[in-house]
Amino acid sequence: MHSATVSMLLPAEKTVPFYESFLLQYSLVVSSNLIIFELVSNSTEEQIFRLFEEYHGQIDDHKKKNMLLTAMMIESNAPQTNEIRGLSLDKFFLSMAIDKKSAKFILSSFINTKEFLLIYAVFEGVVKAELMKSGILKDGKFLREKDIISNIALKLSEKKELFEEHLSARSPLGKIEDIECFWDFFTHFRHLFIHSGGYVTQKWLDQLTQKKNNIINTIKNFECPISACFLIDSINELELINGKMFYIGDRFSNIFRNLVVLIMESMYLVEEV
Repeated sequence: MHSATVSMLLPAEKTVPFYESFLLQYSLVVSSNLIIFELVSNSTEEQIFRLFEEYHGQIDDHKKKNMLLTAMMIESNAPQTNEIRGLSLDKFFLSMAIDKKSAKFILSSFINTKEFLLIYAVFEGVVKAELMKSGILKDGKFLREKDIISNIALKLSEKKELFEEHLSARSPLGKIEDIECFWDFFTHFRHLFIHSGGYVTQKWLDQLTQKKNNIINTIKNFECPISACFLIDSINELELINGKMFYIGDRFSNIFRNLVVLIMESMYLVEEV
């Protein structure tokens, strides 16, 4: 994230509510992550590992809570008070040793994961609200993740050429169909975290094969060979092993973040005309 672009086009005089709504929420997510990454960077491996160790094992938080309630003359007979409770990181430490992943790497990956899921959710929420406002999505109708880009295309139907002009001017992407291919690829990873907590399954891997082929074929049509090689290398280097956790690295996070920013900025520029 340190070498990535995170900024967004700041609004001009004309007000575009959906863009400003996204900009605010996006800015909070990204700036918070930048601060956390700065703190992580300034910490040593030993310090981070020690913090993980501190949260492993028995934690008497409910007993402490009960003591506070007693001091306030409030009785609590909750069974949690008499239980042995805590956090268990045995398998986590074992995985670190087997997979040779450092504590700092894993912590950074979880930060990237939270950003990925939050930006996805913010984008989905803002787009859904705008589609409802525009009458594209009727009240009470469910918007499936895979249909988000096609619904954006419906909203922009009369300004599709202008939208695609902004896309191609600002990135190697030139068509809404290109965006739809990228969106389908990243949505599959969102499902991985939502449905299996980030642990790769064989079924998920089998479904990924075609999506990966689609996105690589799309990238091969880019006019800029440098961008194409970088993106294809980034996709091929993803460490996806059945039964193992997928750790989101900076490249994955940066590509998705820039994709969403590109879509929102191009939508804004079309509205600004």
